[in-house]
Amino acid sequence: MPTRPLFKLFAVALLLIGATAQAAPVGAQAAETITGLEVLSSSATAAGDAPRHSAIARCSDGKQIVGGGGFVNGGTTVTSRLAVESAYPFESDRYTDGFVVVGTEMQPATRPWTVTAYAICADPLPGHEIVLTQTPRNSSSKVASTAVCPSSKRALSAGANVIHYVQNPTGGIGLQVARTSSSGDITRAQATERPGGVSHDWSLQTYAVCAHPPQGYEVVGRLSTRRDSEAVKSVSASCPQDGKLLSVGAGIASNAPAEVSLNTVIPVVRQGHVTAFENSPTAQNWDAVAVNVICAS
Repeated sequence: MPTRPLFKLFAVALLLIGATAQAAPVGAQAAETITGLEVLSSSATAAGDAPRHSAIARCSDGKQIVGGGGFVNGGTTVTSRLAVESAYPFESDRYTDGFVVVGTEMQPATRPWTVTAYAICADPLPGHEIVLTQTPRNSSSKVASTAVCPSSKRALSAGANVIHYVQNPTGGIGLQVARTSSSGDITRAQATERPGGVSHDWSLQTYAVCAHPPQGYEVVGRLSTRRDSEAVKSVSASCPQDGKLLSVGAGIASNAPAEVSLNTVIPVVRQGHVTAFENSPTAQNWDAVAVNVICAS
């Protein structure tokens, strides 16, 4: 039976994620009610032996991006070899807002596979903005970063994007964290190279979709019941029955091994669902997987 020191560290780090947290007032701005909420999706299938592929889900005209998510799927024999490399929002003056998901092969796939993106959109919100940070170019095997909303605002969602400093990257970098803090003021991201690493430099962008907190703003979090060295772990969290789901966030332990990556971070009605896989077998205990959902009334 594996020892449990990693779980103890992770449980402390995620203590607030595992509970429901409501944001305290952060300014004089009156809370707005979220209206016009919609969830749109788009899928794309990797052609031939392409090691990376992307899908973009776009909001309807006049809507703003609030959150999003996605997953990669290659069937029973391939899905565990795949990971979400990037999942991030964008806004545009020329086109509609949306959400991008990039899937990658952490190990070579033996058949075509699909990446799906979801965009959660709403009518324009007061103070809506996307905060973006980027780490320096590096050759580290694992990179983590944060983005912080202005003091009068809270994060509606988190995002992460891996930047490759090479033409035609061959994949091999997967997300392990893309989530908000329990108080909603910070977003966190973490990505790791596959076992054995990659041969080029890269950096990590962290996104926070920020706005004045809408009415009923709260962060709800849960940890998976599987907390040892299982090959796959899943967990879900739900908004209150009268709540509206704005986004889904996910996290694996910060010191989880390179053999572990996020595969699924998706919205399902008022619920967020997260799955992480061992992309290569490991006996190391990589602890629980966390999900948090951001809700409003």
